[in-house]
Amino acid sequence: MLLRSDSKNYILYCNPNAECYEYLKMTSEWIEFYKGKVNLILWNFRGYGDSQGTPDPKTILEDSESIIKHFYSKDIKIGVHGQSMGGIVAAHLAKKGIVDFILCDRTFKSLDKMVYYLYGPYCEFLFKLFTFWKWNVSLPEKFVYANCYKVIACDAKDDLVIEAASLKVGVSHLIIKSETE
Repeated sequence: MLLRSDSKNYILYCNPNAECYEYLKMTSEWIEFYKGKVNLILWNFRGYGDSQGTPDPKTILEDSESIIKHFYSKDIKIGVHGQSMGGIVAAHLAKKGIVDFILCDRTFKSLDKMVYYLYGPYCEFLFKLFTFWKWNVSLPEKFVYANCYKVIACDAKDDLVIEAASLKVGVSHLIIKSETE
């Protein structure tokens, strides 16, 4: 879904896990924030809402690249707002060098660490065993080394993204590590 404005700027909004853009359209303050200022692109991961297929990291990232390439033009700017799991998509697109701006909103440094901090090492093992998902790329590295404007947003009272698993902590650790080497 594309919410149009007169701007030559676009924002691809990447949903949190298990949220459809249809739901977001009715409940999100982000729609109101962006409305009339930028062209807002809302989409569902495969298997979410009425979209076909099964969600998995590889196809979600491929789909996001296809969306960016569909809208790409030299006379526009494209940003990505990734919330929670959508932050993985935002960091991926930034590292690919195909967007001008990313906002990683209440996201984590890696999905397996998120499971670890929420439920413990046994659940992390089961998550890896049964999902076969390869999300466990280092988001902090993708974020830090991406060549675009970047913002990390967080919620001090976030009940889902535990601070130790957050992207902001991962980025901080990466910067401190690189400065001490």
